[in-house]
Amino acid sequence: MDNTENFTDNQDNITITRMWEDTGFFAVRVSAVSESVTANVECYTTDSDILELRAQCAAFAETREPFEWQTGQHDIGYVSLHFVPLDKRGHITVKVSIESDSDTDSWYYGYFRVMTEIGAIQRFAVDLRALTEPNIGVSVSLRN
Repeated sequence: MDNTENFTDNQDNITITRMWEDTGFFAVRVSAVSESVTANVECYTTDSDILELRAQCAAFAETREPFEWQTGQHDIGYVSLHFVPLDKRGHITVKVSIESDSDTDSWYYGYFRVMTEIGAIQRFAVDLRALTEPNIGVSVSLRN
Protein backbone atom coordinates (compact mmCIF):
# COMPACT_ATOMS: atom_id res chain seq x y z
CA MET A 1 0.00 0.00 0.00
CA ASP A 2 1.20 3.51 -0.87
CA ASN A 3 1.90 5.44 2.35
CA THR A 4 0.52 8.63 0.76
CA GLU A 5 -2.72 7.09 -0.54
CA ASN A 6 -5.01 9.09 1.79
CA PHE A 7 -2.59 11.95 2.20
CA THR A 8 -4.95 14.81 1.39
CA ASP A 9 -7.48 13.56 3.98
CA ASN A 10 -5.13 13.90 6.95
CA GLN A 11 -5.61 16.58 9.57
CA ASP A 12 -1.92 16.91 10.46
CA ASN A 13 -0.99 20.47 11.37
CA ILE A 14 1.53 22.72 13.07
CA THR A 15 0.39 26.03 14.55
CA ILE A 16 2.61 28.68 16.11
CA THR A 17 0.92 31.32 18.29
CA ARG A 18 2.56 34.41 19.74
CA MET A 19 1.71 34.34 23.47
CA TRP A 20 3.50 37.26 25.13
CA GLU A 21 6.59 39.38 24.64
CA ASP A 22 9.41 41.03 26.47
CA THR A 23 12.37 43.09 25.35
CA GLY A 24 14.30 41.08 22.76
CA PHE A 25 12.26 37.87 22.86
CA PHE A 26 8.75 36.50 23.05
CA ALA A 27 6.94 33.29 23.93
CA VAL A 28 5.16 31.11 21.39
CA ARG A 29 2.94 28.08 21.76
CA VAL A 30 3.74 25.45 19.17
CA SER A 31 0.88 23.00 18.65
CA ALA A 32 1.48 19.95 16.50
CA VAL A 33 -1.13 17.40 15.47
CA SER A 34 -0.62 14.09 13.72
CA GLU A 35 -2.89 11.11 13.18
CA SER A 36 -2.16 9.75 16.66
CA VAL A 37 -0.53 12.59 18.64
CA THR A 38 -1.41 16.12 19.69
CA ALA A 39 1.27 18.07 21.54
CA ASN A 40 1.66 21.65 22.73
CA VAL A 41 4.73 23.39 24.05
CA GLU A 42 5.43 26.97 25.04
CA CYS A 43 8.94 28.23 24.39
CA TYR A 44 10.91 31.42 23.99
CA THR A 45 12.00 32.65 20.57
CA THR A 46 13.03 35.81 18.74
CA ASP A 47 12.09 37.61 15.54
CA SER A 48 15.35 36.41 13.98
CA ASP A 49 14.48 32.78 14.81
CA ILE A 50 11.07 33.17 13.14
CA LEU A 51 12.59 34.91 10.10
CA GLU A 52 15.13 32.07 9.86
CA LEU A 53 12.30 29.51 9.81
CA ARG A 54 10.53 31.58 7.16
CA ALA A 55 13.64 31.74 4.95
CA GLN A 56 14.37 28.04 5.41
CA CYS A 57 10.78 27.07 4.50
CA ALA A 58 10.90 29.25 1.38
CA ALA A 59 14.25 27.73 0.34
CA PHE A 60 12.97 24.20 1.07
CA ALA A 61 9.97 24.80 -1.20
CA GLU A 62 12.40 25.50 -4.06
CA THR A 63 15.23 23.05 -3.41
CA ARG A 64 13.62 20.24 -1.35
CA GLU A 65 16.82 20.19 0.73
CA PRO A 66 16.01 18.90 4.23
CA PHE A 67 16.52 21.31 7.10
CA GLU A 68 15.98 21.47 10.85
CA TRP A 69 14.76 24.50 12.81
CA GLN A 70 15.02 24.69 16.60
CA THR A 71 13.88 27.23 19.13
CA GLY A 72 13.49 27.42 22.88
CA GLN A 73 15.60 25.86 25.56
CA HIS A 74 15.91 22.22 26.61
CA ASP A 75 14.30 21.45 30.00
CA ILE A 76 12.10 24.58 29.82
CA GLY A 77 10.33 24.53 26.48
CA TYR A 78 11.94 23.41 23.24
CA VAL A 79 10.81 22.48 19.75
CA SER A 80 12.64 21.11 16.73
CA LEU A 81 11.03 20.85 13.30
CA HIS A 82 12.93 18.76 10.75
CA PHE A 83 11.51 19.14 7.23
CA VAL A 84 12.18 16.21 4.87
CA PRO A 85 10.78 15.43 1.40
CA LEU A 86 8.80 12.19 1.43
CA ASP A 87 8.48 11.63 -2.30
CA LYS A 88 8.76 13.38 -5.68
CA ARG A 89 5.07 14.33 -5.69
CA GLY A 90 5.53 17.09 -3.12
CA HIS A 91 4.62 15.19 0.04
CA ILE A 92 6.63 16.30 3.06
CA THR A 93 7.16 14.89 6.52
CA VAL A 94 8.00 17.20 9.41
CA LYS A 95 9.71 15.39 12.25
CA VAL A 96 8.54 17.14 15.41
CA SER A 97 10.55 16.94 18.61
CA ILE A 98 9.32 18.75 21.71
CA GLU A 99 10.32 19.06 25.33
CA SER A 100 8.23 20.76 27.96
CA ASP A 101 8.49 21.45 31.65
CA SER A 102 5.07 22.27 33.04
CA ASP A 103 4.15 24.15 36.20
CA THR A 104 3.22 20.85 37.87
CA ASP A 105 6.80 19.52 38.01
CA SER A 106 6.10 17.10 35.19
CA TRP A 107 8.35 16.96 32.17
CA TYR A 108 7.58 15.39 28.83
CA TYR A 109 9.30 14.71 25.56
CA GLY A 110 7.64 13.86 22.29
CA TYR A 111 8.83 12.83 18.86
CA PHE A 112 6.44 12.21 15.98
CA ARG A 113 5.80 13.09 12.35
CA VAL A 114 3.42 15.57 10.77
CA MET A 115 2.57 14.99 7.12
CA THR A 116 2.06 17.91 4.73
CA GLU A 117 2.55 19.07 1.16
CA ILE A 118 4.92 21.51 -0.50
CA GLY A 119 2.14 24.04 -1.16
CA ALA A 120 1.40 24.22 2.56
CA ILE A 121 5.11 24.86 3.25
CA GLN A 122 5.09 27.72 0.73
CA ARG A 123 2.02 29.34 2.38
CA PHE A 124 3.50 28.77 5.84
CA ALA A 125 6.70 30.59 4.80
CA VAL A 126 4.72 33.63 3.68
CA ASP A 127 2.43 33.64 6.73
CA LEU A 128 5.28 33.35 9.28
CA ARG A 129 6.05 37.04 8.80
CA ALA A 130 2.96 37.83 10.92
CA LEU A 131 4.67 36.35 13.99
CA THR A 132 7.35 39.05 13.88
CA GLU A 133 4.74 41.76 14.44
CA PRO A 134 4.09 42.64 18.11
CA ASN A 135 0.53 41.25 18.08
CA ILE A 136 -0.22 38.93 20.98
CA GLY A 137 -2.45 36.03 19.99
CA VAL A 138 -1.58 35.95 16.29
CA SER A 139 -1.36 32.37 14.96
CA VAL A 140 0.19 30.87 11.86
CA SER A 141 -0.75 27.35 10.74
CA LEU A 142 0.78 24.96 8.30
CA ARG A 143 -2.71 23.86 7.30
CA ASN A 144 -5.19 26.67 6.65
